[in-house]
Amino acid sequence: MAARVHPIAPPASYAPTYYPLYPVTTAKFVLLSISTFGLYELVWAYENWLRINGRLRAGRRVSPIWRTLLSQIYHFSLFRGIRDFGLSNGVDAWWNPYLLGLVFLVCPSLGKLPDQWGMLTLAASILALIPVQRTAQQINGLYAGSVTEVRNRSLSAINVIALLIGVIIWTVLLQRWGIVKIYIG
Repeated sequence: MAARVHPIAPPASYAPTYYPLYPVTTAKFVLLSISTFGLYELVWAYENWLRINGRLRAGRRVSPIWRTLLSQIYHFSLFRGIRDFGLSNGVDAWWNPYLLGLVFLVCPSLGKLPDQWGMLTLAASILALIPVQRTAQQINGLYAGSVTEVRNRSLSAINVIALLIGVIIWTVLLQRWGIVKIYIG
């Protein structure tokens, strides 16, 4: 019986010039997810689906844009694919993709809660993605010697703008909630 090949795994003849998964560092991922109130998670999902789609056989292709726009549903398969790809390559992926997918599904819905409660659900959804992101980084690390792509660890101009806008909004929110006091004059 032939060995089962994972659907998102690169083919045996794969000679990568880029990482198999989005090579953003965990620190940058968390920083931008917090400052953009979770919008960066959509960029992360899109970039991962784009890379996965590039490795799938013609009959199995997916639409990265639709998978991203419907990410609350498709994160289950993205998480499972990343975990299984990692496990098949000897990466320790101890987390449960269905549990993390459920957290990611429920938390944005609860984000409509007032004030600090909404922010706690944002934090929970970001925390749910950290194990998946770390596994993706470990998978990418397996290809570090053979790819020409540079890891995405520095902040681009658009990242800095998003970060500054996020800091301003966070400051206003934290002041409004009485957590931070800002005295002017």
